[in-house]
Amino acid sequence: MALSLRVLIIFALVCGCSAYAQDQATASSFAGRYPKGSIVSVEAAERALIEAQKARASENAQFHAEEQACYPKFFTTSCLEATRERHRLGLLQIRQVELEANGFKRRTRVAEREQALKERQSMPADPQSDINERILRHEAKLKKLEEEETARAAQRNSNVAAYEKKQREAEERQQELARRKREKAGNQ
Repeated sequence: MALSLRVLIIFALVCGCSAYAQDQATASSFAGRYPKGSIVSVEAAERALIEAQKARASENAQFHAEEQACYPKFFTTSCLEATRERHRLGLLQIRQVELEANGFKRRTRVAEREQALKERQSMPADPQSDINERILRHEAKLKKLEEEETARAAQRNSNVAAYEKKQREAEERQQELARRKREKAGNQ
């Protein structure tokens, strides 16, 4: 009995080690395709991000499969812990590639923005045309505000007229009710 338990333990360790080696080979091969500093273009960064997404999905699928394979084993907890650690290490390698790719894309966008800003600043600006343009924008804004105010004034006038009409009608109803009360009181 003790011998079969030892054989079972050795078998579990060998299976776990082979799965660990296979997982490390998968994550290492992805990280090996994109060593630090190898992403030197936006296209390479995009390609790395797409492959990282696929590698992440593969890593998650492999983790779930290994996790399910741990449950029938005798040492379930240690198997699950080893599986989680392999998963964490694999995701860490993928994340490093993603960070480098996103960092390259971000640095490229910043450089492009700075270049565009330098070009804009280096262009000789005609101060008179800038002033004229601002005056035209201001006049258009004032005209728009005036039109909106006119529309609001018309709406206010119609609201006031509707309110006064409603007040007159209410007063007429009150007078009619008072008249009916007097007639009713006079008939009794």
